[in-house]
Amino acid sequence: MKKIILVAALITLLILSSIVVAKGSSTYRTTQPVIQPVEEKCEDLEILQKRIKCRLEKSSSADIPEACLDLPIQGLCQDFYDRAGYCYDLSNDEKDSCFRAESGYRTNPHGQEKRLYINALLYELEEYVEDDFEQKGLTAEEAANFITDITNMKRALLSGKPLSEIKMLLSNYAARRGIKN
Repeated sequence: MKKIILVAALITLLILSSIVVAKGSSTYRTTQPVIQPVEEKCEDLEILQKRIKCRLEKSSSADIPEACLDLPIQGLCQDFYDRAGYCYDLSNDEKDSCFRAESGYRTNPHGQEKRLYINALLYELEEYVEDDFEQKGLTAEEAANFITDITNMKRALLSGKPLSEIKMLLSNYAARRGIKN
């Protein structure tokens, strides 16, 4: 009798354990779920240097030029970038003439026109840094640091800071870049 009860208990135990395995196996995954990486957007980064480095590494650009971003003259600044964009494809002499015309500097070499013209020249300096990066002369970190310096110069310029301050920033940049005056 004890043997029959023991065998019955074992059979019951086996039956119950197979039900638990069956029930548990319907929700158990043998493989890990595929986690899709979240694509980092350069614009979402808070630090200017990090946004620039991100764009260099991804070969992307910003919707609004960093020099114009959140300035009181953001619209005017962005319009200038849009108008003068074709100038960068011209020869050096034609490019300078184009910058003067598109900024209004040719007809009014003072005030905001002068600042937009200088901004265009600083953008050209930025292009040289990007070229050095693309030709592997600079790391992304180095290029991002130099472009950040230039962008800060442009922001100070477009914000109406004294030209003496811009000249000081430019001298500091030249020294860091190894450019002799």
